[in-house]
Amino acid sequence: MKRLLLAIAIGFLLVTVYMIVSSIIFVLSGQNVAIVPYLDLPVRLPKIILYYFSPPIAEDFSPELTQRKAIFGLLAFGINVLLYSIVAYILLTIFSRRRKKVELTQAEPPPPPSFAD
Repeated sequence: MKRLLLAIAIGFLLVTVYMIVSSIIFVLSGQNVAIVPYLDLPVRLPKIILYYFSPPIAEDFSPELTQRKAIFGLLAFGINVLLYSIVAYILLTIFSRRRKKVELTQAEPPPPPSFAD
């Protein structure tokens, strides 16, 4: 359970930090639209899947934030968190299995404490 929660937290942090860093890079580049496909590359798969099942309409290309755009944005963010959480979970599982296990040095358990004193 701890590994699952840690994986979800790592996925959320990765996606959030990446979005913040890519936004800063976009603003520092003078809002150069040519770099958007390169910045969008690691988080593009959910958008492709969402637009496959619900193709874009003319309203999607307007500059206003519509309800459809907001829902797609939240779904894309959630799916990215899920995808990166799966990768983090697999890596955490691999690292935990490769860790050395500590062997007990005693062959038998210690004697129970005496309360008769």
